[in-house]
Amino acid sequence: MDTQNQQQPDIVTSQNEPTKKPLDMFKNLKLPQLSSKHKKAIITAVVSVIILLLLLVLLKALLGRRRSQPEVAVLPSPTPTPTGFIRNPSEYALDPQVLAIEENVKKLESDLIMTKLDLSELQPPNLDFGISF
Repeated sequence: MDTQNQQQPDIVTSQNEPTKKPLDMFKNLKLPQLSSKHKKAIITAVVSVIILLLLLVLLKALLGRRRSQPEVAVLPSPTPTPTGFIRNPSEYALDPQVLAIEENVKKLESDLIMTKLDLSELQPPNLDFGISF
């Protein structure tokens, strides 16, 4: 029963005490003094980590867009099939005048193929006059 009779200390906060802010505990924190070499190394490490995180976020955004685009499904199209040989395409196909024109065109084509266009008389003259400087 003695333990029950013991008095617990009263925790009383007065109304006049200023309330402590959450960052007040860091005011008395003493950090070791760092040389400029160490400061530069720490700053470089922090900046490189931030840049790396930004690059990762950028890559994730770019790659995410490419994957989100739906792929276009290519459906097979039917293969064209020939309808067969047309024996009489028009009423003029067997007309004697049309056949005569067709024969004349074939003659003209063969004459053009046989014509020699390389004539030695049409070559430009030799203009070498032996001029020296």
